[in-house]
Amino acid sequence: MFDRGATHRRPPRQGLAQLGPLERFTAIYRYAGAHLQRRILSLTLEVTKRCNARCDFCDHWREPKRDEPVDFADVVRRFDPLVVVFCGGEPLLRRDLVELVARVAAVPGWRYHVLISNGWLLTPELAASLDRAGLHQLNVSVNWPDDRQSEERKLKGLWDRIARNVPAITALGIDVNLNVMMMRSNLDELPAIARLAAAWGANVSYTLYSEHCNGNSEPQFRREDRARLAAVVDELCRLKRGLGNITNNEFYLHGCVDFIGGERIPGCPAGTKMVHVSPQGMVKPCADLAPIADYRAFDPRRYRGAGCDRCWMACRGEVQAPVDLKRVRELVGI
Repeated sequence: MFDRGATHRRPPRQGLAQLGPLERFTAIYRYAGAHLQRRILSLTLEVTKRCNARCDFCDHWREPKRDEPVDFADVVRRFDPLVVVFCGGEPLLRRDLVELVARVAAVPGWRYHVLISNGWLLTPELAASLDRAGLHQLNVSVNWPDDRQSEERKLKGLWDRIARNVPAITALGIDVNLNVMMMRSNLDELPAIARLAAAWGANVSYTLYSEHCNGNSEPQFRREDRARLAAVVDELCRLKRGLGNITNNEFYLHGCVDFIGGERIPGCPAGTKMVHVSPQGMVKPCADLAPIADYRAFDPRRYRGAGCDRCWMACRGEVQAPVDLKRVRELVGI
C-alpha cells in the first residue's frame, strides 16, 4: 500500500536539471539550432480523441473518436522537434501506447518525450513501462488539491488515484509534472497545488484558461480579477524560488496578469515553432485551431503563422519567453 500522505525524499527536479550533463548540452544545442533553422520546437501527437473524462471546459472529448493508423514515428522523423508530447483525448486509452512511445523514442536524434494524462489509468507499473520505453516526463492534469478534481472530470474516485499514485511514481525516480489550468474558480488553490506537488516529489506548471478552447467563458478571468491574479502570481513566483518545483518562467506568469488586464500579446508561434498532429495525420497550428494540411505536405518554414492573439496559454507563452541569462539558468536548473 502506497502512503498518499508521505513526503517524497527526492526534491522535485526542475527544467532540464533532471538530465545528465551531456543530455543538457545536447538539449540546449538543439534548442538553439531549431531557432536558427526555423524548425519545430514542440510537436504534440494527438494519439487519440477518446477520453473517459467529461470536463465542461474542454470539447475535445466530443470530437470524432476513431483512431487512424498514423505512423507517428514518421511524423517525428519529418519534423525532428526538440520536444514530443503525447496527448489526447486520454492517451492511456490506447492499449498500444507503450509500444507507440518506444517506436517514437527509437527515431534517431535526441528529443524530450512528454505524456499528458488525466491520471485515471496511470499506475506505478505503467509509469515504469513508459519510462523504459523512452518517456522523460509524465504530466498529470490537476486543477484542485482535493476531491473537487474528481467532480470536475466526472470521474468518481479520480482524486484518490492521483493522490495515491503520483507519490508512488516519483518514488521510482520518474519525473511527474502537475499541469494546472488557472481559472477564476481555482485561483486561491494554485499555491496549495504547488506545495502539494512538492510534498509528492513532483513539479507543477500553470497555464491560463482560454474560453476559445470551447466557448465556455465561465472559468475565464475578468478584468476586475486582475489584482487578485497579480497577488497569486507574486506568491507563485516566491514559491518558484523557494520550492524549486514550478517550471513556468516568471515572464509567462506575469504575462498572465497583463493579458487579463487587456493587453494582447502578438507573436504566437503556433504553426511555426509548435504544431499538433491529429489522429488522422493532419497538422493543426494548435489544439484549438482547424487542420491546415497533411503532415507530409506541411512545411513550417513556409507557414506565415496563425496571427492569433486570443489566448495566453503556456504552450505559446513559454516559447515566447526571451532567451536571456535568467531563462537559461531556469532551464538548466541553476
